[in-house]
Amino acid sequence: MIDDYATATRIRSGKPGFVHFDPPLRRREADSVMPRQTRVIDQEIPVGGGQVLLRDLAITADGGTLRYRRYLDARGLSQVGRLFRGPDGFPWTATPPDIIDSDGNRPAVRIGSGGRDGEGHVDGELELRGTIAPQAAWLEVDGTRVDLYRRTARWEVGIEALEDRSPVQRFLWRHLAVADPRSGLTTDLEPLIQALVAAGALEEGSLPLQDLQAVAARMPRRPLHQRRLSGGSTRSLVEPWGSLLDRLGADDGPEWTLVLGAVTPSCDGVQFAANSITSDLAGFGVEFEVAPNVLGVSALDELPVAWWARDDLENHYLGVPTVWGASDGGAQGTMRYWPALDPRVKRLDLLMCVESHQAVVSVSLPESQENSL
Repeated sequence: MIDDYATATRIRSGKPGFVHFDPPLRRREADSVMPRQTRVIDQEIPVGGGQVLLRDLAITADGGTLRYRRYLDARGLSQVGRLFRGPDGFPWTATPPDIIDSDGNRPAVRIGSGGRDGEGHVDGELELRGTIAPQAAWLEVDGTRVDLYRRTARWEVGIEALEDRSPVQRFLWRHLAVADPRSGLTTDLEPLIQALVAAGALEEGSLPLQDLQAVAARMPRRPLHQRRLSGGSTRSLVEPWGSLLDRLGADDGPEWTLVLGAVTPSCDGVQFAANSITSDLAGFGVEFEVAPNVLGVSALDELPVAWWARDDLENHYLGVPTVWGASDGGAQGTMRYWPALDPRVKRLDLLMCVESHQAVVSVSLPESQENSL
């Protein structure tokens, strides 16, 4: 009904394009998610006359994933960006590097997924196939040796019941929380609201609708590209949205990487693993796995999974998948959370909100976060 109503009103308005929602995507039975052994690197190495930042290594039974960062714009970033301005492009695009671990293993290497994050650099991955020693002390990448560190954090997992709301309210709030993974855009709720009001399922001018529209009006169109605080107070907005938008545009996040390896129990048929957390000035990223693949679900008869986080200071954060790959059994990649992590926090809860419950990974942050760099 919403699909037909939204399409009809768009045609009658004379506006270009059509509003259309995807057909149902039924979730499949989840395979078990196995924790990865993540090692922190955080070291720049020379590549083709410039520098590439090697971030971390996730070791699996049949290989692993080595994450790296390269810069596209050298302004304010020393000479790093000059590497990628030459006519030959990025050297690893044509020839992946040779990699050997401290036990003498040489896995096969190929270029994995990657993408820009809007902050002047590209996050990429190298897929390693073969044996990597679980206790490896270092990797050698094209002749440059980098150390592998275990910077672990204490964590606990659990399941919580979500707030009891009407199906219509839960439907609208959830779609506002989940940005389109293809475009990174916040969902436009007006076609949904108009159809529900016209059908009598939602009362125009009601307090729940006023709360929803007040938050929707303050949501950035592209959350991960937001740079400045927008005007107006957020104190009147309902939680968790008020605290989320209160720090919009903050750039005071701590800089560290922590290894987790946390796997939650199955929650409404979905299982979530958080392998590591990397915080920076503008936000933080979580290397994750989820089974089955629930990313990109936009069908109207199935709630999309929302990725929230909360801290011990009553701040809230919202996640958007950025770099990720998917299969029939699940998906894995980087979940980017905004706004910046409050530098005073001592506990961070990662929340995977499914149907009526949410899976929780509760992480104790280090007393001295500078020691975790």
